[in-house]
Amino acid sequence: MDRITKIAYIANRDCLLCSDIRGRVHYLDRSLNLLKSSPSTAYTNMINAITFTEEFIFTRDIKGVIGKWDADTLQPLDFHDDYSLRENEYLESLDEESSPSLARGIAAFNGKLYTTNGYAQFVVLDQDTFNVIKIHPPFNELSFVDGICVENADIQAISETCGMLHLGNIETHDFSKKISIDSGNVHIIRYDKKNSRFIATQDYGLDEDKNVRNGIVTLDMKTYEKKEYHFTTDDVEFLQFSDDYSLVIAGGFDGKVHIYDNSESELKLKKILGPFRHQLIGGSTIEDDLYLLMQSGELIRTDLEGRIKDELDFDYKCVWSIESHPTESNLIYCATGKGVKGYRFEDAPYNSVHFTPEFDNNHALGITFRVVPLNDGSYIALTRKNIIFRSNEQGEILWHTTVEDLPKNVAVNAENQFCLLGLDNGKVYELDVEKGKIVRTTKLNAPVYVLAYRENGEKVIGTKPGDFIICDTELNVLREFALDGYPKRMMNFGEKEFVVGSFGLVELNLDQGEAVNTYTELLWNTKENGSLLGEYSFVISYGKQIGVYKQGTEEMVDLVEPLYDFPKGMLGIESQQDHDILLVGGNGGFINVYRIVDGSPIKVRELYV
Repeated sequence: MDRITKIAYIANRDCLLCSDIRGRVHYLDRSLNLLKSSPSTAYTNMINAITFTEEFIFTRDIKGVIGKWDADTLQPLDFHDDYSLRENEYLESLDEESSPSLARGIAAFNGKLYTTNGYAQFVVLDQDTFNVIKIHPPFNELSFVDGICVENADIQAISETCGMLHLGNIETHDFSKKISIDSGNVHIIRYDKKNSRFIATQDYGLDEDKNVRNGIVTLDMKTYEKKEYHFTTDDVEFLQFSDDYSLVIAGGFDGKVHIYDNSESELKLKKILGPFRHQLIGGSTIEDDLYLLMQSGELIRTDLEGRIKDELDFDYKCVWSIESHPTESNLIYCATGKGVKGYRFEDAPYNSVHFTPEFDNNHALGITFRVVPLNDGSYIALTRKNIIFRSNEQGEILWHTTVEDLPKNVAVNAENQFCLLGLDNGKVYELDVEKGKIVRTTKLNAPVYVLAYRENGEKVIGTKPGDFIICDTELNVLREFALDGYPKRMMNFGEKEFVVGSFGLVELNLDQGEAVNTYTELLWNTKENGSLLGEYSFVISYGKQIGVYKQGTEEMVDLVEPLYDFPKGMLGIESQQDHDILLVGGNGGFINVYRIVDGSPIKVRELYV
């Protein structure tokens, strides 16, 4: 089974319905044993929206293909193609193609299916015939429907990726009430039968809380008064009720489950479970059991105390980062989730590249997601168990430190004397590389996502809201500037300094505090990593894409899509032959090896850690 993307409990079948990254659906029993799988179809993109009736299962993949499956056999029945399913009247151009999206809005209600196509248009289909009844224009031009709630027979709710919530009648398409719930994705909207209200999730937070704190929002159906309950700084991915609606259960990318007492109108936090091994992307409840899906593809069954009872038989691997040794450019270090793996590579005949494993260290310290090689061959790494550690190539831990919150990133200075560590709670530590001793610290009012040392001795700290603080050697603030979006990684290529994030790959002038060039055209979702080779810039995105741009002009040269799964690690390497090498790794443990020909990545190998 490939990595699971969505889960839902089907009560009358007493099983979990799952979808995966290759466009298939599956049934699991309560103990997470596989009961049945669908065959594959010609549509093999990730399914990210799923719903069901007694007879059918309905899906939408990330390109906008809408599918229908037999609920008894899981046989595919009918599919509407993403390109053709559209109303031309609402397009800017007839040459327009569907846009990928991770939006998950889909619902079956009174014999009809409601979802969006690949053009953000709102589609209504007949469940039995699967004929298209109506296509409405998008609610907003630059937004997809992310959630549809039809649990209240009188008032239905639709949430968008832009943070807007619409209340009204889905059958007449009359949505007269519009309310801002978040600054970004509202993945889930549910109806609380106990308190006669809606509850929605947030990814970013509203107004001054944007990219600082977020959680869930209750909405009174009569007064439309909303109340926010903040509990995280990261995406909230699922929202469930206990069988009697006495509990509200929510979780997300921080890896924790927050359980609220819902017996009265005021939610009261009852307990926090976790953090679990990885980011949570889905959840379901069956009686007193929780089923928690992680972005790694791991699926676990726990009780309401967080004790694990069952686990899906799934081997998690991910290439989170690919970094070259500071002085041996043909030696690379990969953070693999399980630990750190090293490869030595060399140019080879026939356009190929030879790879030789050098070491494979499984550290059992939690999911290892960042690695920085040092001059002596050792490395510093981060794990999701809030640990920063240093290890040699033989896997011997030289030192380790547990910090109070999730570490987001680490940077090492050129002399390998100090490293900067940023945490989700806004704390920044500077540690001595030799012994791991904390030598300096500072605290910011937002999660710290990126850090860097500059050649002139300055230190750079970037926060989730997009604020960049340049400090002196003692971490005193020298100057600040901001970008519109959140950063993921900072990197240097020669004398050029870059940051990559939701805004794309941005070349910076840190002395002036401004963006010089931005590379982002045709990339969707978060931009995760970037690299430079010769006159070309390369960017990977959570849209499973590689974008190639001409340096300095921002002109797109090529677009590679789709990759096998979400890309994370990226490294560009100058070759001794005619064509440079680009490495891209990600979820599933893949490393794609490309030769760069006139700016275009030509794949030569695909290996797995």
